[in-house]
This record gives sequence, C-alpha cells and structure tokens, in this order.
Amino acid sequence: MKNVLYVEDDAITRILIRKLLELNGHTVLDAGDGAEALSIIQENKDIEYVLLDLNMPVMNGFEFLKIIEQNAALHYLKVIITSAIPSDRFKTLSVLNFISQDSIIGYLEKPIHFPDLAEILLTN
Repeated sequence: MKNVLYVEDDAITRILIRKLLELNGHTVLDAGDGAEALSIIQENKDIEYVLLDLNMPVMNGFEFLKIIEQNAALHYLKVIITSAIPSDRFKTLSVLNFISQDSIIGYLEKPIHFPDLAEILLTN
C-alpha cells in the first residue's frame, strides 16, 4: 500500500480521510499546513504521496507546490490536490503563480469522494 501525507487545515476532515485511508491499508501522516508538511517530509523519507489542500494558514498549497518544484530532492513526491477551488480555477491560479503541475497526479474537488481518491492511489 501507499505512504501518504495528508495536508489539510480542517481537523475533522483530516481525521476522517486519514481513517478511511488507513482502513484501506495505507500508512498516513497528517499536517495542518504546508510548513508542517515539509517538516514531516524531511523526517519521513518514505512518504510517496501528498494529499494537499490549497487554502491553509501559515503556508498554503501554492507555496508548498513552489517549494517542491524548486527542490530537486522533493521531485519524487506525487501530489493529489484536494480543494474547494474548482480545477479550472486552480489551473489559472497555477499559471499566475508560476507553478508547474509536473508533480500533480490528481485533483479532487471537496467534498472528497473517497472512491475517486482510492482510484488515483491505485493507478499511480
């Protein structure tokens, strides 16, 4: 199964998705913002996937994606965006913020439909 880091500022959503992932056999860590996520990644090199919210305090998802893009040592991460922002709006914001989508393997609009998340993890 997969080693996943779920980055989400809403604690209830974070707990629910984490439990669903764990019940499906995945190993899951979680963070409340991008800065905390980077610290966790530095300490846990076996993380493969990052489920990333975009609107968070301290360091948002766009800032997190820029750091991944600029740091070659983090290019192995596979990112799945989980956001209330519609995917077409995200693409526009990515262009405006000069963010590459190379590491992004999926986009799930909230509320997250768990079978869609499971499918992305299964096929990537």
